[in-house]
Amino acid sequence: MADSTRRSRRGPDTGGDRLTLTDCGSFAKVLVKGEGAAAVGFGAARRDGQGRLVVGRGPAEWLVLGRPETATATISDWDPPAGVDETTGRFVSLVDFTSARALVRLAGTAAPAVLAKLCAVDLARLQPGQAVRTALARIAADVIRDDDGSYLVAYERSYADYLVDVLADAGAEFGLQRREEP
Repeated sequence: MADSTRRSRRGPDTGGDRLTLTDCGSFAKVLVKGEGAAAVGFGAARRDGQGRLVVGRGPAEWLVLGRPETATATISDWDPPAGVDETTGRFVSLVDFTSARALVRLAGTAAPAVLAKLCAVDLARLQPGQAVRTALARIAADVIRDDDGSYLVAYERSYADYLVDVLADAGAEFGLQRREEP
């Protein structure tokens, strides 16, 4: 099965010239913290062997994005597991953040222009496989340049409607289309 954090049943939807905003809120989101849990470097994002997107969001902190309903499996399969890492003697924690974090995908050639309206950081400079934690429309967010060229934005669910409305407003001049989850 294709990884739904990147592909729908119809294949990847990078938007092309069409600007789309897709709600990906049901995707699994697991927060991993711990010195011994190194998965990818800070500011990097890459897929693991299970097709999950692992994002280095801070020192010794990662956000793992996967298909819906896979958070429990992600926590069970993580190496090192939660608890004290026998190799380093350091504590590793894994927490299901699926309900606590919202996730949207902004795709299309105008995506960098939309993000530029809402963020002081030049997100157009992010290369596929890079991530940054920044303020987007005054909301703390993880912005990830996925390997298909689109932008994933993860942020606190309590701001879900606000940020989607702000993104839709900023993208209106580019003909932004809102889409349901793939």
